[in-house]
Amino acid sequence: MTRYIIGFLLAVGLIIIVIILIIHALSGTPQQPLNLNSYVNSGATVQYTIDSPVSAETTHHDIIINVGSAQSSIEVTQGYEGQVVTLNTYPMSTNAYAVFLKALALNGFTNGNNNPALSDERGHCALGDRYIFQVINSNSSNLERYWYSSCGTGTFQGDVSVIQQLFIDQIPDYSTVTANITL
Repeated sequence: MTRYIIGFLLAVGLIIIVIILIIHALSGTPQQPLNLNSYVNSGATVQYTIDSPVSAETTHHDIIINVGSAQSSIEVTQGYEGQVVTLNTYPMSTNAYAVFLKALALNGFTNGNNNPALSDERGHCALGDRYIFQVINSNSSNLERYWYSSCGTGTFQGDVSVIQQLFIDQIPDYSTVTANITL
C-alpha cells in the first residue's frame, strides 16, 4: 500500500514538473541585452528623448538627442505632433562613437524590463519628465526602447544620471539650445 502512495506522489510530482517546464518554455527566455559595441559601423544610432510634463499643446516640448557614427544632433519639438522648433547637428567620428557606445554599455544603457505591458510611457509621471532611451537601426526601427521618469518609474534599469549626462555632453551648445525650453 505504501508503494502505491509513493508511486502516486511521484507521478503527481512529475506532472507538476512537466507543467512548470511547459509554462517556462511558452513564456520564452529573457531577452539578452544588445551588444552596443557591435553597432559602431552598422548605421544604427542611439537616442535620448526628454518628454516634458503633460501640458497644453503650445507649451509641451521634447528634446531629442540622436548620436550616430557620423553626427550627433539635438532637436527641440513643440506640441504632441512634434513640430520641430530647433534642429542642430554636429560632426562625430567612428572612433568617438565607439567610445560613446562603450560608455553607454558600461552604464547600463541596454538594461531594462521588456514587459510589453509597461512599454508605453505616455501619461506616466504626468507632472514630471519622461526619458526615453532607444537604439534605432539604419531602417529607423527600434532595436531597443526603454523609458524612465522623474517620478522614479519606468522600464529603464541603467544609470539614468550618467546616461543623461553622456548624451548632453555630445551636444556642445546644449545649454544655449535648451535655454528657453521649459521642462
